[in-house]
Amino acid sequence: MNRSLPLIFRALRLSLYALIVLIYLLMAGEALQNHVGLAETDTTSYLDIAHGFRLGAGLPGFVRDCLNGTYTETNQHPAYPLAIHFGAEPDPAFFVRAKVISLLFGLGSLISLLWIVRRVAGDPVALLAGALLAMNATYADLTSMVACEAMLVLAFLWTVYFLTRTTRSRTIDLATGVAMGVAYMTKGTGIFLFPVIIVYLAFLHRRHFVRSIAFVVLGFVVAASPLLVRNTIVHRNPIYNVNTHVMWLDDWESVFSPAFMNSRGRAYSPARYFREHTGDEIRARIATGLDRQTRLLRRMFSEPVLWRAGRAWLPLLALGFLTGVIVSWRRWGLPALLLVGGFFVFFTWYSVITTHARFHLPVLPFVFATAAWGFWWATRKACALAGQKQVARPVFLVATALVALLGIRAAYEQKENWDWKHSYQLPSGYAELRTWMRESFAGEQILAGPSHSYPMFYTMPVPPNNIMFPEVAAARELEDLMINRNITYAVLDREVWERREESLPQLFDWPAGDALTVREEAASRWRVEMIDPHDPPSYAVLSFHPPGEGEAHDER
Repeated sequence: MNRSLPLIFRALRLSLYALIVLIYLLMAGEALQNHVGLAETDTTSYLDIAHGFRLGAGLPGFVRDCLNGTYTETNQHPAYPLAIHFGAEPDPAFFVRAKVISLLFGLGSLISLLWIVRRVAGDPVALLAGALLAMNATYADLTSMVACEAMLVLAFLWTVYFLTRTTRSRTIDLATGVAMGVAYMTKGTGIFLFPVIIVYLAFLHRRHFVRSIAFVVLGFVVAASPLLVRNTIVHRNPIYNVNTHVMWLDDWESVFSPAFMNSRGRAYSPARYFREHTGDEIRARIATGLDRQTRLLRRMFSEPVLWRAGRAWLPLLALGFLTGVIVSWRRWGLPALLLVGGFFVFFTWYSVITTHARFHLPVLPFVFATAAWGFWWATRKACALAGQKQVARPVFLVATALVALLGIRAAYEQKENWDWKHSYQLPSGYAELRTWMRESFAGEQILAGPSHSYPMFYTMPVPPNNIMFPEVAAARELEDLMINRNITYAVLDREVWERREESLPQLFDWPAGDALTVREEAASRWRVEMIDPHDPPSYAVLSFHPPGEGEAHDER
């Protein structure tokens, strides 16, 4: 009987690993089915960039454009669009394939967490950490949509794994830098790993600190060199991202103000922000950010599908995390604490611009792994105090199995019939608008957005340069933009109408449930070219006719 126990627990352990993977596939598969909007968060941007990569010869074309300074994207980083660009085509089916690729990255991140934590802390910690991550609704949701976060989690995990190896060598340091470079090529927040690496090596590997940092930097530069070169050539800053300016605004809509667009954000800096804001305004911003981040994290970590514990779960998770930080300080706790704390502080400041769970996704596995380590330590301690040290492992495995079984049950309860091939929903009039653009639009620029309603541009063989409706108080400034940029057409949908409620009603009327009309006296140079044929109409295509030769712009 006693001899059979190890075999039983070995079978239980292997079954749990398989069950954890199944839980994630069920949850992420259901979430993928529910992501039907082609312009959710940054979806359209990634699809558009990926399509551009395919038209521009893929990775070789990207490297070429970076080296000559013609690669222009300054927000979304290129690793994820490059990963999905092989299937890019001007069709919504590409949207579905990109979601599946994201899910595969999410699965790879989960498997990597299981493997890494098993190597670092053993099976009990790996299994509980994996179960908590697989059952987390936020993780399933954000790794089954067209977004870079699933790939980013993978890069973060491997960076920390290489960083926390017990022995340092040139190869390990290079691998750490390369993994960080991949993280940075995936998203700008990948650079947050660098201060974590510096602090960790300074505290725990002082003898080899200088050599290790040198090889980490070398690996980072090798992996991220195309983007670093482009940033240096064009922006005089190797780690440039437009968000280095955006973070000094007071709200997201200011991105579309003429002052920001004309300076490409360069006029906005820490010095300007602190010069123009009072201490009370700064404190109010921090207080708002703390409130938003606290609410967000509470939702993120209280969403595992099995929990019925209510308010008891979050304090328990926090206690497990803090315990795990202490007991795994040298091996895992220090980088986990630095990452979680660093992300919280940064996004507390950034929250007034936008607040979203996806920003925190890279630290989610570290929270669960560290908490699982704390729970495992507490279990062993309790069993040792009870004089039953040998039962700690089977007790922990059985408890983890119960958690996973409850999770698989809840995942099955949520599951519906899947039809991934058709898991997209076109907005009202999408097909007609796409046809009009392909047949009637011949310009290089068009005024459209910011909007999540009509992501038509990536479906065109040669996408136009999309200029956003500016955030202006006077319609005159909008018309000046049309003239100065030589723009003829604009696509105006309900979202843009609501976001530009100060300027657009000066030119047009758009009653709820009715079609847009032009105010003849105020907007004599505007014409309606097309209206959404559905009822109620959701968009209008407009043309702008600038003053003729000798006609003054002020004349109406």
